[in-house]
Amino acid sequence: GAGPDTPERAIVLGAASWYALTSGNQLRAAILADESRTLAERLGEDHQVARALFCQGTLAMDQPDVMHATTLLEDALARFDSLGDFWTASHCLNLLGLNALNQGDAAGAASFFERFLADAVEHRGSKIMRSLALGNLAGAYRYLEQRDAALELTIEALDLAEEAGNAYLTAGARGMLGLLALDRGEIGRAASLAQESLPMHREIGAPWELAQSLEVTAAVMSAGHRAESATRVYGAAFALRTA
Repeated sequence: GAGPDTPERAIVLGAASWYALTSGNQLRAAILADESRTLAERLGEDHQVARALFCQGTLAMDQPDVMHATTLLEDALARFDSLGDFWTASHCLNLLGLNALNQGDAAGAASFFERFLADAVEHRGSKIMRSLALGNLAGAYRYLEQRDAALELTIEALDLAEEAGNAYLTAGARGMLGLLALDRGEIGRAASLAQESLPMHREIGAPWELAQSLEVTAAVMSAGHRAESATRVYGAAFALRTA
């Protein structure tokens, strides 16, 4: 059983920390992850140590404490790599890429996402995993002004998301296509894509992505000389990002 000093208890504590995290109880999640990591380290359970580090890194991103998150996630990644756990290492790479973007390091983010995508292809990851990797890499490339590459990746990400029936990734890819259309000055195309992605994000309940869709919509309004409406929509997007 899960006695006081057993590997099973370290695993149970780790699972409980994830449940607390996904339930929005970050304080409880942090306490449980720390207990799981401490016990796993004492028992020499490397896999559980890596899982606890991953949870702690995710918590650090949410706080946000981007530098600490990087340290924790890179430690977790190295451990998962040494254990041959490709699947969880991929999640580390994805979070490290997102964390790099949060620090304004698009080149660093692209490096993580490129590895994430390469691993997903090499290990025959699911369509959802490949779509996620493609979409996030496209976002990094857009920040680096590699817009042709970003467009190519986003189209592929959209195809995979639609084939997998994943509404979240489908909406995200359409939103990115809208941003890229806006970058090219294709206002009508951007407006059409924004109209497609906005209700999908609203229905899914993804606030960050909904904010992005609203920002595209506001930019389209601004380009169409509807400054007052654009200001209101930008305000709604800002409220979502800072909630």
